[in-house]
Amino acid sequence: MLEDGGADASSDGIADAGPDYVLHDAVSLDVNTAICDGAVMVTTNAAWVDHTTGTDMTGCGLQTEPCQSIGYALVHTTSTTIYVGGPDTYEENLVLGAGYANYTLQGGWIVDDAGNFSQACANNLAIIQGPADGGSATVDIHGASNVVLRLLTIRSKVNGAPGTGESVYAVRVVDTANVVVDNDTLLAQYGGDGVNGAGGGTGSGCNTTSPTTGTPAPGATGSAGNAGTFDPASGYQPVFAGDGGVGNQGTHNPGQSGASGTCGTCGYE
Repeated sequence: MLEDGGADASSDGIADAGPDYVLHDAVSLDVNTAICDGAVMVTTNAAWVDHTTGTDMTGCGLQTEPCQSIGYALVHTTSTTIYVGGPDTYEENLVLGAGYANYTLQGGWIVDDAGNFSQACANNLAIIQGPADGGSATVDIHGASNVVLRLLTIRSKVNGAPGTGESVYAVRVVDTANVVVDNDTLLAQYGGDGVNGAGGGTGSGCNTTSPTTGTPAPGATGSAGNAGTFDPASGYQPVFAGDGGVGNQGTHNPGQSGASGTCGTCGYE
């Protein structure tokens, strides 16, 4: 259920009193951002990331020495706020388990050629794209409460694994409380094709009084897989294709009966 969670007050420079909408009492959606609302940016205990000018190495995360990937900053720094520079695309799968409670991932930063970060109220600067050979969810929040995703575009991988019925997610939230999705664009792309039907059983030959046996016919083709289904409690579920049908009865050509012999003419010397 989607409910109004609080009014914005961006016109006078005062931060939101609360998120605009609350989804299932676990995920909040805010149509305005902290930057748009004039809130002061938190720079303490923050790590900076920029794909173009940064380097994944020990000690990265300073604004003047950003890390190159979001995942590296999450694992190798102690910062609970990760600022993501752009415009750029980060091909990553991010998993936030219980140890990532109270973390914020935030885009809305333009990085110039000299590596300087400047604020921008846009969510299309930092794009997190699921890798083609990666997991089902680009951002998988599993048990990390009070996570904030702000000013980001998050896209699932383009296709689920073919022949598996795999569902894909931009953001998947499991067993988690108070996740805030603040002015993000989320795009789930194409799930995997359904499993192919199994081949049918082999048809049996047909025998008569003749010893000739027919040739077995091939099994029927399996039915195509249907689209996956969605259930609020369990998420997207793949629907698998049916088995192939049993093969048809084999055919045969029975042997012909032999013709009766005729008696030849008898002659005398």
